[in-house]
Amino acid sequence: MPQEEKTIIDSLNTIGPWIISFIALVQVWAIEAYKKFRNGKIEIHELGQIEIGFNSYGPMITFMGTLRSIHKDVFVKNAEITLTRLKDESRHKFNWRAFRQNALFTTSSDSITYDLATGFLLSKTQPFKYGIIFFEEDFISDQRSTLETVQSKWIDYQRKRLDEIKNDPEVNFKDLDLSSVNWSIFDEFWNKPETTQAYTDLDRALYWTAGEYKIELSIEASNPEQTFEKTYKFSLSEKDEENFRLNCLGIIEDICGMRSHYNLAYPKLSSEN
Repeated sequence: MPQEEKTIIDSLNTIGPWIISFIALVQVWAIEAYKKFRNGKIEIHELGQIEIGFNSYGPMITFMGTLRSIHKDVFVKNAEITLTRLKDESRHKFNWRAFRQNALFTTSSDSITYDLATGFLLSKTQPFKYGIIFFEEDFISDQRSTLETVQSKWIDYQRKRLDEIKNDPEVNFKDLDLSSVNWSIFDEFWNKPETTQAYTDLDRALYWTAGEYKIELSIEASNPEQTFEKTYKFSLSEKDEENFRLNCLGIIEDICGMRSHYNLAYPKLSSEN
């Protein structure tokens, strides 16, 4: 073998192990760098059914399910819903306002606790079971003036009528059932022009009508800024619409301090992605 070839082979035998070690080191560094710098990802797992409401806070949507972080921890800073009523393409924006700790459907409000919806860290080792309540802010602001006027008128009317009843010499006020008296006064107040007008305004503004709807759920994360989206469809029946219109009366009762029951709907979701 020529001396020159032997020298090259000897050199390769000497540095070969170092090359292999260097490549292995680079591979380890590349893998760790990939793990460190790749973004986290949020998977949205819905329950398959949502809660639709209409009360003194306006139209309401409650989403229930689990959020799961993939790759690394993710800070969730906001969530919102864009609702489209398909028959007329009207759109409404809903913002998150509360977390419902008991995400199960229940008829007892005593077993449910609520927390203000704020940003939170979603750990990759601990999925977040959520019940997120969304409200439409525009609806609330549009109707606030009307409802506050009715509430103020009711307080004045209730105080006036209670004073009249107390001062009636033919009535023993101490023997009266105050709850029944208040309901009787409310029945009188219901026929006032401002009350019936408020009911008409609420009924006209209600857009939970029978038909099909599309929901675009958007979860916003930070560091880095990312948005995770999912689209669904659901339908409301004519019975659902009828029940929601009854809630217009319930809203007036509620703001007047009379205990009220609100009808809800629980349509099934169909995911589009």
